[in-house]
Amino acid sequence: MALGLGNYVYWSSYNAGFTGLLDTYSGAAAAYSLRQLSSTYSGDAIRVRRSSDNTEQNIGFVSNELDTASLETFCSGVDGFVAIWYDQSGNGNNVTQASAANQSQIVSAGSTITDSGKPSILINQSISRGLLIPIAASSQQDFFQVHKTNDGGFIIFKDSLSTSRFSYAVSDGSQSTVLDLNYGTPSLYVNSSTESPVTRDDLHTLLSTNSQVLMTSLGGDSSQFTGSIQWGYYSSSFIYDGNVQEIIFYNSDQSSNRTGIETNINDYYSIY
Repeated sequence: MALGLGNYVYWSSYNAGFTGLLDTYSGAAAAYSLRQLSSTYSGDAIRVRRSSDNTEQNIGFVSNELDTASLETFCSGVDGFVAIWYDQSGNGNNVTQASAANQSQIVSAGSTITDSGKPSILINQSISRGLLIPIAASSQQDFFQVHKTNDGGFIIFKDSLSTSRFSYAVSDGSQSTVLDLNYGTPSLYVNSSTESPVTRDDLHTLLSTNSQVLMTSLGGDSSQFTGSIQWGYYSSSFIYDGNVQEIIFYNSDQSSNRTGIETNINDYYSIY
């Protein structure tokens, strides 16, 4: 938008005409995506480490999508890994992974990894590359995520102090979904409808019901909460293998907004 002042013309950086998911459905506790989710968010999408010399660089957005041109220029001919996945909610709950060996991959041999034509983060089953998501404990934890599992993949929220407690596990479609195994019964929606077992390429929505403590401490015991949700890793036998593009958490009931949020996500990713 051009603003004329005297003989000078200034260009405003205001994102005119763009309405993101978080503009319409505000109040997220944490929001991670490879697309821009809010017109007021001015930060980057991810921080990437390239394999050739371990140099890191922030990668932002162009036209509200991941700047893959800058990403591939930075990682020309080499692999790129995500050191930070920035929180777009405004709460500063960035997902960080300082260990190079455990970082998830975003570029392979100079090309952005994609799923259905959209940039995607690959979490490899062969090593523990789960995400530690630093959001506060809450008695209401609703979330929406876009992912694609490969053979043997699991998506897991677990208690970091015990391998026997987890709130949510989903197989690759060959086994039944486990919902809040030890603590209550939340509601799962797959591609905007109930489904079990789940299929591999999905939009998942999980809503707490009847004030169930779904992910307070990743297992329901607030006294054991250690300050993060562990996504994608349960044990050496159950490690998530697949791609992820977007994860959004709310610490408030989103049941009335569920279909609207799912429609926004599906309009962009064309999942179902």
